Formats: sequence, C-alpha cells, structure tokens
Amino acid sequence: MSAPWEADDPLLDEDEDQQDASDVGADDPLCPFCDRPLPSNLLPQLQHDHDHLMNLPEAVFKPSLYQQQHVNLPVQQTALFCRRHKLQRTVYDQGVAAGYPTTYDFDKLDK
Repeated sequence: MSAPWEADDPLLDEDEDQQDASDVGADDPLCPFCDRPLPSNLLPQLQHDHDHLMNLPEAVFKPSLYQQQHVNLPVQQTALFCRRHKLQRTVYDQGVAAGYPTTYDFDKLDK
C-alpha cells in the first residue's frame, strides 16, 4: 500500500506533463497558472473562472521559464480551474470531435 502523498493525482503526473508539452503548438495559449496548454476556446464557465482568478488582488504576474504571462496564486485557488481546462482540452474536445452532443434534451430521451 502506498503512502497518502503517493496517491495518483493526474495533476502531478510527469508523463502527462511531457505529453502536454509535445501537444503544444507555437501559438497555443498557455494557462497563466500551471503553464499547460489551454483549450482554443474555453467553455463559458471556465472563462468566468479564469477571469475571476486573474482579477484576484493576490494574483501576481511573475514570468516563468515557460511563459512571460505566468500568474502566481496558491495552488488551492487554481487547481480546480487547471484540472477543468485540462479535461476540456482532452476529454471534452475529443468528444466533440467524435460527434458527441454538447447539450442534451432530456425530454426527448426514451424512458
């Protein structure tokens, strides 16, 4: 059994970091908090969360090795946003590309 701090956490997976880095084009936007690639168009709720975090008084611009627009905020404030934008870039965008619907009309579903 592994220790609690060794639990699988996709946000801490180095293999995924390498995959993200190889999946980034020169013009792809990076997250100002985690420096990972952002989806080309954030979903409205994610855009709202991004704007909220960027406007926090404790948000400090601090260039990083990966990008000049890096913003320092405690990970407790940014982790949910970063996890969601990563899921949108991978799972959500793949589903849309495969033709899955983005909205559902539950009244039309068979009962």
